[in-house]
Amino acid sequence: LFTARSLTAAASFLAPAAAHADLVAWWSFDSPPSGSVVTDSRAGLPGQLLAGATITDPSQGRTGTASDRASRFGVGNQRIRVTNAGYFTDATAANTLSVSFWIRQNAIRNSTPLSFVAPATPGGRGFQAHAPWSNNIIYFDTGGCCTNDVHRVFAGTSTDWTQWRHVALIKDGDSKLVYIDGGLLVSGISTAPISFPITDLFIGNSPTTTEAVNGDIDDFAVFSHALSDTDVAQLATGAPPDSLPGVNPNDTDSDGLPDLWELRFYPSLTELTSPSADRDDDGLTNGSELALGT
Repeated sequence: LFTARSLTAAASFLAPAAAHADLVAWWSFDSPPSGSVVTDSRAGLPGQLLAGATITDPSQGRTGTASDRASRFGVGNQRIRVTNAGYFTDATAANTLSVSFWIRQNAIRNSTPLSFVAPATPGGRGFQAHAPWSNNIIYFDTGGCCTNDVHRVFAGTSTDWTQWRHVALIKDGDSKLVYIDGGLLVSGISTAPISFPITDLFIGNSPTTTEAVNGDIDDFAVFSHALSDTDVAQLATGAPPDSLPGVNPNDTDSDGLPDLWELRFYPSLTELTSPSADRDDDGLTNGSELALGT
């Protein structure tokens, strides 16, 4: 979409992204994919369903309600890959990032539910977690791997992962926190900053594609600020990520298109006017472009 956008337009979006705390991406997985693409509802980031990763049927998401779906992986190379994840580089410029998600596993194994890839870092671990590894330990790495107090905090759990569990991972300067079901599991120091530039985001697997989650992930949300204890507690009781205090509305011009998505391509919200318009005259409406992540 809009391949002729200018560097000026891109820069005008990127600068404010790190200037305020916000929900910068959220995959609820409640809608069927467009082909093999699942698109986040905040910035329109396309995630490719690869190697058999799927979106479940209705009622198989975390809440079990009729409209709730989740992403599903397995024991192979299943994964969701967001290849234009440079969007997150600016969101992490303050060395602060929070990730919230629900996870249910058929059985724990050597798995990686998420990895923000920073190729300039040894191992590419910009912000990555095993939650948990096959030994029931959660390892949370940033800025590389795997020195305690530099890159990593970790802690063992006795959690039954065959039930839906809420996980929150927070990097706030040198501080790191890991929560399960709203309770603090571990906090510690990691002096290595989040590495950038970030190029890719993997959900449900690592960049090696050999560490798939044997189960489901739901409501994967990324925040450009440190979640508070209260925020995490609300998320763990089922509050939608966009309902937290301080999260900016995402359609302030009421045109049916997410603000952050519009600002990825244009310097202001006045350029795109409705989902039914075709701003770049390519035969796809703005709404179709959003759904396809293009």
